[in-house]
Amino acid sequence: MRHNKLKKINKKSKHKKLMFYNMLYSIIKNKYISTTISKYKILKKFFDKKVKKIKRNRKFFFSLLKEKKINFTYFLKKIGKKKSGFLRVEKIKQRKGDFSRIIYLKL
Repeated sequence: MRHNKLKKINKKSKHKKLMFYNMLYSIIKNKYISTTISKYKILKKFFDKKVKKIKRNRKFFFSLLKEKKINFTYFLKKIGKKKSGFLRVEKIKQRKGDFSRIIYLKL
């Protein structure tokens, strides 16, 4: 049985943590990113957990950001009253080098 198993990405744990925090920051700042499907599957759970925490705690939102210019009320309005499923997915193409599928994530 596969209880509590995640997709594997061939990175060390500190690198993965920083990578997903950077992706989270980019989504909040730019409202979209492009990434591979395997990274998206892990990012989806990570993003949902952090957004739930952001909804409860405004200070956590500003601790994530490197720039303080991002509007908190706009972010909350964009999310709405959803409990999960904050990211929209569009499949774009396949990368030329290794033919991995690239997807486009929107807030």
